[in-house]
This record gives sequence, C-alpha cells and structure tokens, in this order.
Amino acid sequence: MLALYPLALRIRFGNEMADVFRQQIRDAWQLDRFPGVAQVWSCAAEELILVALPARLNPGMLRIGAISLISTLAVFYFVLWGVTPPIHK
Repeated sequence: MLALYPLALRIRFGNEMADVFRQQIRDAWQLDRFPGVAQVWSCAAEELILVALPARLNPGMLRIGAISLISTLAVFYFVLWGVTPPIHK
C-alpha cells in the first residue's frame, strides 16, 4: 500500500508507516484476532482512499476534471433551459 503514497512521503515516513502498521496488526491479532485485524485493515484502506490516492493525483488532471464537470453542468443547464417551455401566469 505504501507504493500508492507520493514518493516524497514514502521516502520521509515510509519505514515508520510500515513499522506502525506491523505493530497495529500484531496488537490487533493478540487482542481480538480476525475482527481486530479487519479493523486495522479497514482504517488503512480508509486512509488510502482519503489521503494517499488524492495526494497522488496530478494537480493538472484534477483541474481538467473540475473544468470538465463544470462545463458539463453548464451545458446540461442550458440544454434543459432551452427545452423547457416557458411558464405563463
């Protein structure tokens, strides 16, 4: 999983992160066996999704995605506005 973190973060904290994970797995196994280990993996997966993967995104790609989303919403709005009959009171 460390490979999914940005290189600079892995270089600086990779060994410590791996050691902490090993300790958490060992302690969880001793205390609660499979449910404990599953909880540690769940937390690790959550961090991977919320921290590691967004940090790996190229800012340029993120900008392109945001522009694409905004332009799609704008086109949808104007198409919907163009085909909706006017409301007369």
